[in-house]
Amino acid sequence: MVKDAVKTTSTIEDIISPEIRMLMNAQGISKHLMLKYGASEMNIIQEIFPAQLIEFNETKFKFSPVAVHAFTESLSGMKNMKFNGLYPYDMYRKTIKDKVPNIVSLLNPGDAYGAT
Repeated sequence: MVKDAVKTTSTIEDIISPEIRMLMNAQGISKHLMLKYGASEMNIIQEIFPAQLIEFNETKFKFSPVAVHAFTESLSGMKNMKFNGLYPYDMYRKTIKDKVPNIVSLLNPGDAYGAT
């Protein structure tokens, strides 16, 4: 990400392709209702992850998040990507596991479950 990006608002043109907008229009769906019918989750996504506008060499780019995904697999089951040649679980074991204390022991060092 770019640190000096400006938060902005996505427009219907940023999110729904011209062809789909044309089809929706032909079905009688007005422009102001297209997000409601074509991408109803976008308002929530845009509230949490707003669009960002950056300028690079006099060219403006608008990044409009259109989806958020989460894995159903455990960390050890994630095999669809690698970071510096390591799967996520291998990266965790190499760079995080023994270097970050267990949060339970931080809450109450005398009791593993935080009970007093």
